[in-house]
Amino acid sequence: ELADLCGRGEESALSLVWPLTLAPGCEDLQAWLLEHSRKLRIPLVASSLPLFGPQDHFERARLVGSIRHRKPLDQMGLMGHVNSQRRLLSKKEISVHRAIWREVARASDPDPFARSVSLASRHAFSLKELNYRYPSENIPEGETSATHFEKLVRKGARERYAGEIPLDIEKQICHELALIKDLSFEDYFLTIHDVLDYARSKQILFQGRGSAANSAVCFCLGITSIDPVRMNLLFERFLSRERNEAPDIDIDFEHERREEVLQEIYSRYGRHRSAMVANAIRFRGRMATRETGIALGFTNQELADIGAFMGREGFTRLKEDPDGILSALGPRAQRLLPTLIRLAESLRGLPRHLGIHSCGFVLSAGDLREQCILEPARKEMRSVVPWNKDDVDTLNWVKVDFLSLGMLTAVRKCFDLIQSRNVTQAKLSLASVPKECPAVYKAVCRSDTVGVFQIESRAQMNMLPRLAPKNFYDLVIQIAIVRPGPIQGGMVHPYLQRRQGLAGKWDYDHPDLIPILQKTLGVPIFQEQVMRMAAAIGGFTPGEADQMRKVMSGAWRSKSEMHKHREKLMKGMAVSGLSPDYAERIYRQMEGFGEYGFPESHSASFAIIAYVSAWLKVHHPAEFLCALLNSQPMGFYSARALVGDAERHGMKVLAPDIRRSRWESTLDFSVGQKPAVRLGLHLIHSLREAAARAVEKLQDTGIIGADNPLSPSDLRIHLEQKTLELLVKAGACHSLADSRARDPRPQQVWNLMKTRHEHPHVPQLFAERDSSLPAKHLQKNWDEWSSIVADYRTAGLSLRQHPATYARQNFFPLMADWKSAETLWRVRSNERVSIMGLLAIKQKPPTAGGMCFLTLEDETGFFNVVLKPDVYECFRLLMDQAPLLAAYGRITRSYVRDAKDPHSCALSLVVERMWDPFTEAKSAATTPSPHERIKARRTNTLFVDNV
Repeated sequence: ELADLCGRGEESALSLVWPLTLAPGCEDLQAWLLEHSRKLRIPLVASSLPLFGPQDHFERARLVGSIRHRKPLDQMGLMGHVNSQRRLLSKKEISVHRAIWREVARASDPDPFARSVSLASRHAFSLKELNYRYPSENIPEGETSATHFEKLVRKGARERYAGEIPLDIEKQICHELALIKDLSFEDYFLTIHDVLDYARSKQILFQGRGSAANSAVCFCLGITSIDPVRMNLLFERFLSRERNEAPDIDIDFEHERREEVLQEIYSRYGRHRSAMVANAIRFRGRMATRETGIALGFTNQELADIGAFMGREGFTRLKEDPDGILSALGPRAQRLLPTLIRLAESLRGLPRHLGIHSCGFVLSAGDLREQCILEPARKEMRSVVPWNKDDVDTLNWVKVDFLSLGMLTAVRKCFDLIQSRNVTQAKLSLASVPKECPAVYKAVCRSDTVGVFQIESRAQMNMLPRLAPKNFYDLVIQIAIVRPGPIQGGMVHPYLQRRQGLAGKWDYDHPDLIPILQKTLGVPIFQEQVMRMAAAIGGFTPGEADQMRKVMSGAWRSKSEMHKHREKLMKGMAVSGLSPDYAERIYRQMEGFGEYGFPESHSASFAIIAYVSAWLKVHHPAEFLCALLNSQPMGFYSARALVGDAERHGMKVLAPDIRRSRWESTLDFSVGQKPAVRLGLHLIHSLREAAARAVEKLQDTGIIGADNPLSPSDLRIHLEQKTLELLVKAGACHSLADSRARDPRPQQVWNLMKTRHEHPHVPQLFAERDSSLPAKHLQKNWDEWSSIVADYRTAGLSLRQHPATYARQNFFPLMADWKSAETLWRVRSNERVSIMGLLAIKQKPPTAGGMCFLTLEDETGFFNVVLKPDVYECFRLLMDQAPLLAAYGRITRSYVRDAKDPHSCALSLVVERMWDPFTEAKSAATTPSPHERIKARRTNTLFVDNV
């Protein structure tokens, strides 16, 4: 029937594949195919059914087949149907197969090899044949996209500049409008404008960032909040005639409400005209090692040990130090370890499966199914274009990035809480927050930025006292300077020395660089400055300068393109009168910035959110904490660290309470004039939102009231047993207790156990003995530490004593040299001390030369810990398994800005020894062997479980 449909003979659209694989049974299959080809008059087409290219990729192809079928290599048999012939054959090999064919078949039979060539030429295709057009929607009658777009821009400009557009702004707008019209991108901007109008109508907070902030048109349309003309930003970084590429606009939405925007796009354009870009998930070191280990028959425990040994360094560590793991492996695994390393190395970088891009969107005027195959995503109501973002750029399709940002969610929730306290006050927005507040910059200079957007990392907090931002543009520089580009280019120290007046007399290297580098004291910090330098002293046009930046960003792709730009730059600087040495230095700076530099426009967009979040932390700390807790997970710090920081600032934080807590954390005005923060039920591990909403309903109906005497057992008719147990174990039922115990959890848990009927012997067990005796025994052995441990187990934080405080006072009372985060500021440089704290942040940047940076937290604050590469190697497994760490080392103090203020410097502890205070004493801290480290990780658990 299929042959009748597709036709017969040479013109048939149907072919039978003549395999050249030489696999077992191939001869019988070829004979069957030859017989049916003659009988049904269906032509044959020759193919090796290729799965790989060169011969030396055969081993890797078998490995991939084993991974796909989830079977070890020695159990695959013929399942993968992979042999060395399933590759792209050479002309010589094809001629051999052709000769074999002529011996098997008659000369009159159609040649399957000739048909292969014919089919290949017949189905030749170029991607240029794809006819993609951007959608043109909602254009008023009688207008074109260009006229409507210009009207919107002019209207937005008058609103931005209070009715009268300044001359320099008018000139820039005219320049941008002309270029956009020449490149026919009006519909693109109109589509973005429509999407953002929808977000505004739903009060969804958003912020445009990236190179779009360089555009005055984007500023007038409300896409971005940065005035590029006033900040002297480079428009060609966003759009240029030389580059002739679609503009790149990135929009950050609240991370909890971005899905509303995406579904609006799907409903407006349809799933056949809108789709998300795909993303090729590739094998990385640890994934490649694990998948290869499964194929080679390694046990799960051996793979777990190898993964622990690799740590965050991944495959690099296993490749450079394979002997370090041998002692933890069995004899067979030891023999196969070199093979594992070799095969895993061959997998790295190869695609594993197709995923979905986190934010890239493609919109089309026509049906996308005419251009490519659309795939349904796992999430309901989503379509996926099976190409990644680079493919889409190559096709010159217009992609929009609709991103999500947790801090925008937190800021919006904070605005709502502030409004709820004073409904008559005008609602705050990113634009209406008071500008240049001295109290904000004072807190920022003291590195009091826990929870603040972008400047809360350890590196940023170390830089803040040195740079000491005093205005918004300082904040823009602060965000951009702690990046690999300025650091690798050697820009950080010269800038800081000039800013602090320690550099002596300095001058610009060329007069044309003065207007470019004046804002940053003669030191290039932003990508736009690098591009302008190429145009000013290298003879580049702005568009050519951006092309050079893009080539540098992907220098590994095109060495010849890179060399071509280098030669032109050197010639241009020679014409400008610069020496070859200086020209080479400028080129190296530009090269370093190509991939790692930060755009000024991007930094300015981030600086707005950073300033707003810092302003909220200073002026509305309770609302800010509440909003951060309700927006988790986000940022560097856990809920535990955020609550600890708030308490150190004098804020009252109240524990979850079944009578008063809602699903989210709320403000509580019952404990004083200032609002306290009542922790929400969402912090309790494993508690579902539906269960918490049921608790809220009981509160609203008065069943759980302030004056209603109840016990947890009385609530069994309203709540599930599991929900009650979670609430009791988290301490949320303390207000229901009728005992005078400091922590009534043991009694409440025991009472709940008496009411359980899942096990048939439980009622009989309690009927035979005095049920109060076990509860009394539990209460007697329940101390403060038990309560702290229970809090951390159930909610990840405790409002009681800090674990480090309790450990110092009760477990190590005779050790007088313990220092807290606050007392460290009074310690002299190079003095050796011991500290103890919970691990808050661990960072090991690839550009730090193997150094590891930790942030530990105790009851008085945070302190920075530095581990040199050799020390890190000794204790890296300990850091992964023990959240409470003790360390001994030397204090380093640097960059003192104000001698009278000890907090105006960068303070760190350079570690010499580190240990888990619950498993070994300080005097016994030694360097464990690799086998001992693996064994320790296998047997030790978190300190809360040990206790």
